[in-house]
Amino acid sequence: MHNSGKMTEKSNVWMLAVIVIECLTGVHPYEGSSTDETIQNIKTNKFAPLPEYIQGEFRQMLLAMLNEDPLKRPTINELLDSELMILLSRIETLKEKQRLTDEEKSQTEMLKRQSEENMRKAEQLKADAEKIKTDSVEKVHLAEIRLNQADQKVLQAEQAQKQAEQKAQKAEQDKIEAEQKSLRTEEQKKLIEQRSIQLEEEKRILELNALKALEDKKDAENRANQYQIEKEELKDDKNYAINRANNAENKIEQLEEQKWKAENQISQLEELLEKQEIKIEQLEHDKSLAEERAEFAEKVAEL
Repeated sequence: MHNSGKMTEKSNVWMLAVIVIECLTGVHPYEGSSTDETIQNIKTNKFAPLPEYIQGEFRQMLLAMLNEDPLKRPTINELLDSELMILLSRIETLKEKQRLTDEEKSQTEMLKRQSEENMRKAEQLKADAEKIKTDSVEKVHLAEIRLNQADQKVLQAEQAQKQAEQKAQKAEQDKIEAEQKSLRTEEQKKLIEQRSIQLEEEKRILELNALKALEDKKDAENRANQYQIEKEELKDDKNYAINRANNAENKIEQLEEQKWKAENQISQLEELLEKQEIKIEQLEHDKSLAEERAEFAEKVAEL
């Protein structure tokens, strides 16, 4: 391009390589420290080395696209027919298919969610219908119960009317009996007045008895006080007797102890006496032996 001064198909190939390299590396391959230097690099085809991560057929294709000689650059058809471009095309095709698949999957998921939502709504409608049906059955049942209750209330009202009529008849009878009782009440009133007089007399007698009971109560209280005083005196006598009894018990214990000591001494004396008797017996035995020996000695002396 820079030699002939015309834009050709090969110029587009060269620009495509520059764009691809700049996209991959982030740097223009012919970039210099200034604009003039960049233009000079393009004219002399002085570009920066490709990075190590660009390898294989792709690297060779980019270098061929940057060739200084346009005739040695690949054509558009050659680029499109290269294995790399075919692979890239397949990748793009697969990406497009994947995108379409994802869209179909998304639509399927959306349809599935809509179906689930419709199913949920259908279930809810079914549940509502069942509830309405149940409520209707319950309402019919309640209506039957209320109808039965109404019939029972009618029967109860009829029974109440009969009872009211019976009560009215009884009230009439009670009225007649009350009139009869009224006549008897006059006689009872006279008897009550007589009884009232008797009760007044009995009340007066009871009051006299109450006064006498108060006097007896005071007398009993005085006696109780006297008994209390005597009880205290007896209590003192009892304490004195208890003290004397305790002293007597102490003396008895002392005497028992002295008796025990005396019995021990007697036992000891009896033992000593037995020993003395044994010694006396031995002495008497020795005396007898001595006398026998003396007699024997006298007899021997006489001989």
